Amino acid sequence: MSVAPADLTPVRTVSDRSRARFFTTSPCSLCDEAWTHVQSVAPWFAVSVEKVDIATDPSAGAAFAERVPVLLGGGRVLAEGRIGRRDVVKAFLRLRLARPG
Repeated sequence: MSVAPADLTPVRTVSDRSRARFFTTSPCSLCDEAWTHVQSVAPWFAVSVEKVDIATDPSAGAAFAERVPVLLGGGRVLAEGRIGRRDVVKAFLRLRLARPG
């Protein structure tokens, strides 16, 4: 049974297109590398990113334990696993260009 975090809802407003969540855990070298890319690219797209440690969020831990790092926005997974700079750019483009639901 898969549990979805509460923010897996469709994009409804413009502000939904400017927020994302980054699910991580520690230690996780893939997460650290991806977070560096997320932090450097987010300002280009005016996206605010909340970093969530799955160890402290039970619903996120249940949903993403085997998938971190995961970049979530607009109610969908934008990128996961090995996330490079190009992946983050593509993810934020999809987020910002998403049509409100």
